[in-house]
Amino acid sequence: MLIRKFEARDMEEALQKIREAIGPQALLLGARPRKKGLPWRREEVLEVTAAAQGPTSVEEKADDLEALRREVLSTPLPPIRPWWVLVGPSGGGKTTLAGSLALEALQAGKNPLLVTAGVYRAAALAQTRALAVATGAPFEAAGNPGALSTFLERFAEGIVDFPGFNVRRPQEMESFRSWLPFLKGCRFLLVWPAPYQGPDAAFTLAAFRQLGVREALLTKVDETSHPRDAEELLQRQGFTLLGWRGSPHMGEPVNWERR
Repeated sequence: MLIRKFEARDMEEALQKIREAIGPQALLLGARPRKKGLPWRREEVLEVTAAAQGPTSVEEKADDLEALRREVLSTPLPPIRPWWVLVGPSGGGKTTLAGSLALEALQAGKNPLLVTAGVYRAAALAQTRALAVATGAPFEAAGNPGALSTFLERFAEGIVDFPGFNVRRPQEMESFRSWLPFLKGCRFLLVWPAPYQGPDAAFTLAAFRQLGVREALLTKVDETSHPRDAEELLQRQGFTLLGWRGSPHMGEPVNWERR
């Protein structure tokens, strides 16, 4: 039995999608309205679950396997290590997001390590240490990639907070690249402030894409009247938007749209 879910604007469109995907003999199992999307463009869709007999001929089985293969290849692999690596421009809310992620993990019964990488910014170091005390999460400062590698081996999960750096300065880009070999398997997240939509924004995003960052989270959404412009900017630059925060404050929840 083949069971699949379909999204459509109405039942007529859903039935058409079902017929095209799994055949006219499909059995409807259920339907429910569902809201999707970010709050500034929330839309209601109809989610329909349908079932059909699985493929019987060799050709049909081959087609089904090929469709499954394409779906698997198009789905991002989960991180090997359950570690977040937060990057982005200065003042975007990375450090308070690190504290929020640590608190979220602690409430789920986990024990994440909070790490400040590149300790040349004393204020970020002090803030992350204070957040660790406030949340009860363990804390370490990694002044070099070797120290960070040790923490990754000792702790099963955690959050690495990287200070913002100037992507137009080659030496700072190279300094960040020196950390990357020690972070293989971790999940990079670009923390992007929604009000940052100036002429340098596209260049900055392209630089982070060049460094291999593919996922983003919008912060400070409450500080702009045009959050959709920030969302579209990220999408044009090839980023997957995972969610948003209204403000950079510690108590602000992370609104995940997808994981």
